[in-house]
Amino acid sequence: MLRFTCRPDPVFQQILDEAIELTLCNLDPELVDQDDPDDFASLYPDSARCFTVPVAIRVLEELRAASRDTSAVYQLTDYHWLLLHECLQHYCEVFNDAARFDGRRLGKTKIREIDFDGIVDCYFWDVDFFLPAEALDRIGHEKRTNLMCVSDEAYAIAHGLAPHPDELRLELLEPGGEPLMDEAPEAYREDSVTYPDFRDDE
Repeated sequence: MLRFTCRPDPVFQQILDEAIELTLCNLDPELVDQDDPDDFASLYPDSARCFTVPVAIRVLEELRAASRDTSAVYQLTDYHWLLLHECLQHYCEVFNDAARFDGRRLGKTKIREIDFDGIVDCYFWDVDFFLPAEALDRIGHEKRTNLMCVSDEAYAIAHGLAPHPDELRLELLEPGGEPLMDEAPEAYREDSVTYPDFRDDE
């Protein structure tokens, strides 16, 4: 699985899997001109600043395989987070629109709305990959790396730079003395109509 802030529950795993599948379908060569960045940018404008369609497809296929691997945990870079962020955002918009239109639900659940911001708050470490280039340039390298702990990948993304192959490598993590992920707060119950569904204990 992928290393999120909290261990994904089965509902989030389904959302993530369907979001990746939707993005791969949207980037199918029969639907998108792989040589025309405007086609990519029309659906995924932030990712299109750094990825070409073929690279995005390859990375998404690798993320899908790693996410489905229940025997290991993989560390992501900010380039992965950028792609997943936009992938999930687009999926949530499509799902919520469809649920309002035809009443569809997520799988066998009662969920008819997915709170994208709630997912980001629960599972993403940060969104440093959206920091503006001008601000990062102004504070300088030392403060950026030592004080703010902004990664080199986030800095490159801010400037619209394509990823180096090393920046797209999923790192296989070995279990150590510390947990790789925190246990997630309860985000789903059988009567949940929204995900995540956080409630105060009664």
